[in-house]
Amino acid sequence: MVDEDIDYIKNRIDELNKLLVGDHVDLEKLRSISHQKHGYINSELRSKIWPKLLLVDNLAKSDDYEAYDISSLSPTDIMQVSMDVERSLWNIDVTTVSISSYFI
Repeated sequence: MVDEDIDYIKNRIDELNKLLVGDHVDLEKLRSISHQKHGYINSELRSKIWPKLLLVDNLAKSDDYEAYDISSLSPTDIMQVSMDVERSLWNIDVTTVSISSYFI
C-alpha cells in the first residue's frame, strides 16, 4: 500500500464528510467525486451520500426499506443507483477494500 493512496483516501473521506455537513450540500461536487479515483470510498459514506444526491434525505431514517418510496425517483436516478451498486459489487479492488476497511 502506498502512503500517497492512504493520504489521498484520508483527504477524500474528510472532504466528503465536510460536504455532507449542513443544510446545503454541494450536489455538483458530490456528483463529480463519483467519477474520480476511489469514488465515494466505502459503503458507510455511500449510505450518507446517495440520499443527498437523490434528494430523499428527509425520508425516515430506518432499516426498514419499505419506508423509502422509490416511486418518486426518476428513471435516471434509479439507473444511476443500480450502476453504482453494480460497480461496487463487481469491480472491487482488493487494495481499495483493504484501505477502506482500515478507515471504517
